[in-house]
Amino acid sequence: MILPPCRIWMSSRLGLVCVALSVTPGSAFAESTPSAAPPTRPTLLILSVADGPPLPTETASLNATAEELVDRSNRFELLPLTDALDPAGAAVRSKAREDGERELSVAQGALDSLDTQRSEAAAGRAITAFEHSNLSRNFARLIRSWVIKVASEVANGEARAVERDLTTLIRLDPRVTLPPNYFTPEDLSRAAQLKRETLKSSEGRIEVRTIPVAGRVYADGQFRGVAPMTVTGLTPIEHALTTVYPGYSASSQMARRGAVTLELHATEGLGGYEAALKQLAAAPDLAAKARVGARYARGLSADQLLLLALRRDVNPSKLKLSLARVDTRSGKSLAFEELTLDTNEPSGVQALRPLQALLATDNPHPVLPAEASSTSRGQGRPLSMVGRVLLGTGAALVASGVTLGILALREQHAYQEVHTVGASGAHGSQLRGRREALASDGLNVGGLLCLGVGGYFTFFGPSSPAPTPSRENP
Repeated sequence: MILPPCRIWMSSRLGLVCVALSVTPGSAFAESTPSAAPPTRPTLLILSVADGPPLPTETASLNATAEELVDRSNRFELLPLTDALDPAGAAVRSKAREDGERELSVAQGALDSLDTQRSEAAAGRAITAFEHSNLSRNFARLIRSWVIKVASEVANGEARAVERDLTTLIRLDPRVTLPPNYFTPEDLSRAAQLKRETLKSSEGRIEVRTIPVAGRVYADGQFRGVAPMTVTGLTPIEHALTTVYPGYSASSQMARRGAVTLELHATEGLGGYEAALKQLAAAPDLAAKARVGARYARGLSADQLLLLALRRDVNPSKLKLSLARVDTRSGKSLAFEELTLDTNEPSGVQALRPLQALLATDNPHPVLPAEASSTSRGQGRPLSMVGRVLLGTGAALVASGVTLGILALREQHAYQEVHTVGASGAHGSQLRGRREALASDGLNVGGLLCLGVGGYFTFFGPSSPAPTPSRENP
């Protein structure tokens, strides 16, 4: 069989590429065939909640970052909350993903063995399958399928198909890396030109609205915000828009520009999720929230829970974030972290490294603070109990001081009467009166100090002191 010139060139290169892929960490297809997660990996469910006023954008950003990190980790199998609450829809999307991964694996193997006709066909089937999956999580796999398809077309000498599909690929992901082992210098030069042109024309806008709830919006697999919103910086091609919200089925649509309305349909798990949110909101502290969340996650067959609890700080430009990873069966906390976020920066970006650390290792003896989340003064603060004890002590001391002061006055009157008539015992009454007066003054001063400190801790104390709150495992 006589191969086209381009295929002859590619075939001579592929013999070297197959060896290079096994030793070069940066090879473009070294991770192109997703491997199934080992069955021993614990499943992990993420719950993001906000205390007090809703924080939809911040909690959605945190949730998106956490899901991405769990997906990339080698320790857990992510159980998306939207899938756990929509098992029927999740089964359809999961089958589409599995079909795509199988075809992607076939395409990669065929390309490595120089069966480029087969690799092109399998890559096309993988693209179709991934387009019917949840693209908020599978967009990278879709792009890898496109890369293999175009690489196969290059090897087959299909110039028109290469131009068409290379343009589509670059517009879908202008920052995609094309491996030089699979593309001619002319193709790489054309790709670089297309990237420059595409990035210059990335001015497309799509207004996204979701009903009946404000869904989390993903464009081409990237979290963009919470609807209603405008997705900007889009290239002149159809883009995959996906919206998700716990308790509703995911909704996807391809769109180029203009306005799009995505409808979300309630699932059978919505009622249980809303009830769990009410219980989480009523829980007085992080430890209690972790217990509630762990029970709920266990009911959804999750082995572990990652709880993201967000609340507003006294400083209006700051947010407090508590992170806890909990074993749902034993109820024990496995990792805990607390940090302060700036409202002017994306919360997911600020929490990236703490989340990575929280997922990386287990703390042998982590404890969660029984720290109240109420923002009202004097209600649910960790130091309020100490303050109330001091208030009670101060009141008792002042009462004792007043009692001794009354006794001292009586001794003073007795001394004056005895001294006036010249009777014996005047000196003793004088000494007793002085002692009782001094004791009364000391008790009054101590009582007032206790009342002052106790009042501060009860009504104006710090909302989250580090060393003194009581702690317990959830």
